[in-house]
Amino acid sequence: MTSKLDLFYPFKTVKAEGEKWKNFPSCVLFNIQEQNLDRIKREKIYPDDVFLCGFQRSGTTMMQEIIWLILNDFDFEKSKTELKDLRFPTLESIEMVEKVYNNKIKINMDSMQRPRTIKTHLPVQLLPDEFWISRPKIIFLTRDIRDVAISCFNVGLKLLAYKSSMEEFLQEFLDDKLPLCPYREHTLDYMNIPDYPNRLNLTYEWVNANIDEAILKIAKFLGKEVSDENLKLLKDHVEIANMKKIDTINRREFFENITDKSKPEEFIRKGKVENYKEEMPQEFHEKFDAWMEEIKKMKSSFEL
Repeated sequence: MTSKLDLFYPFKTVKAEGEKWKNFPSCVLFNIQEQNLDRIKREKIYPDDVFLCGFQRSGTTMMQEIIWLILNDFDFEKSKTELKDLRFPTLESIEMVEKVYNNKIKINMDSMQRPRTIKTHLPVQLLPDEFWISRPKIIFLTRDIRDVAISCFNVGLKLLAYKSSMEEFLQEFLDDKLPLCPYREHTLDYMNIPDYPNRLNLTYEWVNANIDEAILKIAKFLGKEVSDENLKLLKDHVEIANMKKIDTINRREFFENITDKSKPEEFIRKGKVENYKEEMPQEFHEKFDAWMEEIKKMKSSFEL
């Protein structure tokens, strides 16, 4: 195991502190994320920040491009030349990214142009304390959990050198033992934040099936307009095949710094709806169906 993999391992289980979060579940984090949790909780948050929230591998890369371009006058050239991690950082992964790039880059959220665009996969209870005071805009994205799980396995296999089989990995996912789990509570709690109208809930499947309407809906939520020409250009830009060609979006150097450079890997996979049907063992179709059926009987942690 290389020193880069030590950023991820061992996984750590953390419980949010404070009376407000006593009924919220513990969450699994990567090693370096747990080490920097104090920094995360103390992060300065502004009311005009735009947060993209969602479980990992839920289609947030595509959504980052849509949000950032709408807010930055459709500067396609900058989106292709500046690292996504600099213009749309992931809150809990700043130290990880800097170390993976051998400290050649510095992510300074304080100096970012406002409104800042920030992504997070964290559950609500681990968000910065000021989040609940400043109450920034939230775009919350969900995706079919079966596609999420398959995508997590494939990327983890390449990036984190998973030794487990797909079957073992999927069972660990169902058992809430993997980073950012538990998934069901993560989703329920975001969907049920009380008294938070400054939020837009979207699904990856709906966005893909209704891309024009989705872009316009996001723009309206952000208080922006989109011309017919920019709508066409943005749709083309976020096509999976096109994003895969752009190294700053597809995180090619990030992968190369962790994995064997002789085996180039890609952060963006297929982006295909219901891809799990082609890859997930049949026995886990039923397991995930039953697992997600249980969510109908669950309450959000805010209600406990």
